[in-house]
Amino acid sequence: MPAAAPIVLAGLASGITVSGTLAAGITVGFSIGSALVGAALAAVSMALTPKPKQPSFDQSAFQTAQQDRERSFRQAITTRKLAYGEIKAGGPLINVAATESGGKDNNLLHLFVVHAAHEVDSIVSWFLDAEEIPIASVAGGASGGAVNAGEYSGLVTVNPHLGTNPQSADADAVSLIDGWTSNHTLNGVFYNYWRFTFDNDKFHQVPEIGCLFKGKKVYDPRTGGTAYSANAALVLYDYLRDDLGLSVNADKIDAASFIAAANICDENVSLAEGGTEKRYEAHGVIDTGLPPGGNIEDILTAMSGSLVYVNGRFYVYAGATKTSKLSFDEGDITSEINIIPRMSRRDNFNAIKGQFISPLNNYQLSDYPAVTSAVFEKEDNGERIFNDLELPFTSSPSAAQRIAKIALYRNRQPLAFEATFSLVALGLIPGDVFEVSFERYGWSSKKFEVIEWNFVVNNGILQVSIKAKEYSDDVYSFSVSEQQIVTSAPNTTIPNVLTLQPINNLVATEELVVTRDGRGVQSVLTVSYTPATDAFAYFYEMEYKATGSSTYITGGTTTGVSFEIVDLAPGSYDIRVRATSLIGTRSEFVSIVKDVSGLLAAPSAMTGLSVQQVGGMALLQWDQSSDLDVRVGGQVEIRFQNATSSIEWPKSLLVDNSVPGEATSAMVPLRSGTYLLKFVDGSGVKQTNPTVVTSVGATILAFTDQATVTESTSFPGTKTNLFVGSNQLQLSGGSLLDSASDFDLIPNFDFLGGIASTGTYDFASNIDLTTKKRVRLTANLTALTSIVLDNIDARTAKIDTWEDFDGTAGANPTNITMYYASTDDNPSSGSPTFTAYKLFTQAEEHARAFKFRAIFTSSDPAYTVRCSAMAVTAATI
Repeated sequence: MPAAAPIVLAGLASGITVSGTLAAGITVGFSIGSALVGAALAAVSMALTPKPKQPSFDQSAFQTAQQDRERSFRQAITTRKLAYGEIKAGGPLINVAATESGGKDNNLLHLFVVHAAHEVDSIVSWFLDAEEIPIASVAGGASGGAVNAGEYSGLVTVNPHLGTNPQSADADAVSLIDGWTSNHTLNGVFYNYWRFTFDNDKFHQVPEIGCLFKGKKVYDPRTGGTAYSANAALVLYDYLRDDLGLSVNADKIDAASFIAAANICDENVSLAEGGTEKRYEAHGVIDTGLPPGGNIEDILTAMSGSLVYVNGRFYVYAGATKTSKLSFDEGDITSEINIIPRMSRRDNFNAIKGQFISPLNNYQLSDYPAVTSAVFEKEDNGERIFNDLELPFTSSPSAAQRIAKIALYRNRQPLAFEATFSLVALGLIPGDVFEVSFERYGWSSKKFEVIEWNFVVNNGILQVSIKAKEYSDDVYSFSVSEQQIVTSAPNTTIPNVLTLQPINNLVATEELVVTRDGRGVQSVLTVSYTPATDAFAYFYEMEYKATGSSTYITGGTTTGVSFEIVDLAPGSYDIRVRATSLIGTRSEFVSIVKDVSGLLAAPSAMTGLSVQQVGGMALLQWDQSSDLDVRVGGQVEIRFQNATSSIEWPKSLLVDNSVPGEATSAMVPLRSGTYLLKFVDGSGVKQTNPTVVTSVGATILAFTDQATVTESTSFPGTKTNLFVGSNQLQLSGGSLLDSASDFDLIPNFDFLGGIASTGTYDFASNIDLTTKKRVRLTANLTALTSIVLDNIDARTAKIDTWEDFDGTAGANPTNITMYYASTDDNPSSGSPTFTAYKLFTQAEEHARAFKFRAIFTSSDPAYTVRCSAMAVTAATI
């Protein structure tokens, strides 16, 4: 059996015999005397004559009770619990329910966990599966509410009820659970109502529930008040008085002894790590279904104390030095002295070890540092002999060491004797210290502690029989240097299978690939990472969503180190990956945000552009595009600006947009000015800024200008869907004013209904060479593309067709193409015969006369092209 603190019982009776058992090994008895006769039977426990604990393959009651205290469990009938001091406790589940939430059946789990059968002082924190939920992580603090921080944020609500009498039923439970009514008050019971929202990532089973709280409020005879205290003497006083304890009347308890013991318990003791603590505190749970004697022993271990029942009253002693109450010499002893010089080998030990409840180790059973003595080992021939001392109500490792040292040093005071004294010893009771001087044994005021006393009658004389054990004040000395500091390191390094380390170094890389199924070029996002440094991590899950979306898309699982996401639309994406074990435990997600360009990324700028003049043609050459979606399905757009400075894409005119994207050269008419080129990918996205090259337009043949026709300023020719504004010829609106449904909402009267998609201008003047000649015709235009409907509300086309969203320079959805028709007749004859119009920028013809036409186009209704001058020159060799 584990070592126990003493409960010593003595009493007086007349004419009656009563006997019974309070606890194993503790017997109470009274017998008849001839006159005023009493008997005292004392249980000499470990605190006085401790015995080593015998090995056992069965789990100790201490360990079993501790495990029951930690767990939340379902049981039809269970005992009530008394909780003292600051403790972490589970308890019985008195009600379990599942209800609907958010349209999902069984989405809410409701648990009611009782921790104590009385009112408690306050809550320190809560625990789920050994994970602490601090008060700061709960919306209402100690008053409870939704958990709004930590891994259970948004998933758990806890409502505490401290056990007042009366107390109200939980309002949330009444509103959510069928059958739970306002009558379910649980008056005088401390419980927590828990509500869990189903989440497979967090809850693999019904969680183990615990609560760290300050327990029962106890009466203090020193003040007459009732308040929370962990003072071990006051805890014992409360248990003796409580209806769930011994229910002892106050007049049966010696208040003076309890006050003295409480003062000893409240003494401050210095600590090796600095600061102080109270000498003795009791932190633990009492199971009222267990024998009261055992519960009392558990409390007494916390103060290295003893409880004595004498003459119908309980007396208590805390472990501290005592003052001698009486002194005797040889004349006071009326019999021979029976001396026991030492205890048996079986009962001897020279070291103590055991377990206590450690706050440093999540309130689990933990070993306190063993208390040993080299001097005692030497006395025992160098052999270390351990005794186990379990301390179920001690939560301080330093207090555990002090208590263990007292037990060890008491044991090493083995001298005991039994003798009969005259009635001068009548004032002693078990637990008192007295002095004896006996010259024969060399005792000079030697101190002994009363273990047991009895009244005896010898030759008609009433005397007192006393059994006593050697006492020394040194037993209770304890210096700071003797304390071993206990750290918070756990006793084992076995990993927790219910937690998993996350992955590391999560990155996402975008690239373009050619599909094998004929779908062309697609964007592929490769998500890669470094595996979790956790042996339990078996495979990995990936999820992604558009930033701003509330729903993640499952990207699959793998045992590898990467995922691929194919053909994402351009935009910003949230991507996250977590590790998963074979039993379903998941790590926290590791997340990144990735901007995906997809097929809408602008092609890289063209490099290596050059021009060679070959006869009347220009050979443009460049380096092949590095972009896959340009080489596959893309093209090269070539434009020309009749200038060598202030080169801008909006001022240029289209030359050719049919050159394949994989090409590296093109032949175009040779002109004097600047060629502007852009790569265009398969989605129509253009290179951001054009690559340019300048040409002087010179040939080996010397041409002489014969005639030039110029249209500008008023542009007197025939106009269709065109008008002249600010001396510029430009496209008109696409609708008539009469078609407007709301006059006040017209953004621009010139461009009502958006810009017309096409317009035609026929030159007012022709070229007449008077005779049929071979000539080169060269067209030159000065034009500028402009956005005129730059407010979103003013744009009439669908947004997917817009060339440019924000109206910045660089877009050019417009063009002006030149056409000519020729005749060999006199154009002034009134009926000349002209050929059909032919597209040209530069052309060679054999004819007498020519007429010209310009076609204006715009693919975006918000854009127009403005021409300030157009001219055609006819030159001969």
